[in-house]
Amino acid sequence: MALALWWAVGEATGLPHPTLTWMAATHGLGNALGFAVCALLAHRRLRTKRTAAAAPAPHPAPLPRTELPA
Repeated sequence: MALALWWAVGEATGLPHPTLTWMAATHGLGNALGFAVCALLAHRRLRTKRTAAAAPAPHPAPLPRTELPA
């Protein structure tokens, strides 16, 4: 959003700002990297949940034996 604001202020005031070609290139690269990182994080989170769900439950500790009175 900072780049969009920079471009809009530059267009409105005549201050130096990036060209639309440069904006399109950086926007595309930013989107590609952002979606790739988010997808990898989601995949990692799902994989750890699936692994934890597939793990067998631990066996309970055996109960101590008690002697019955005769």
